[in-house]
Amino acid sequence: MKNVTITLSEDTARWLRIKAAQDDVSVSRWIGELLERMRGCPRRASRSIPRLGCVGVRSRLRAF
Repeated sequence: MKNVTITLSEDTARWLRIKAAQDDVSVSRWIGELLERMRGCPRRASRSIPRLGCVGVRSRLRAF
């Protein structure tokens, strides 16, 4: 595992904390699972991020 630092606006950070809390996961795990799905190679099934698939990821992310 690697740690990374990201910069978010206050509004985005608030939205992300709420989404992660609703899914009962940490912000770090929520983002990690999203990125794994975007890569198209999830390591395990996730309850917090819906299956996005490899086609049309950007358009599907707008729904979040």
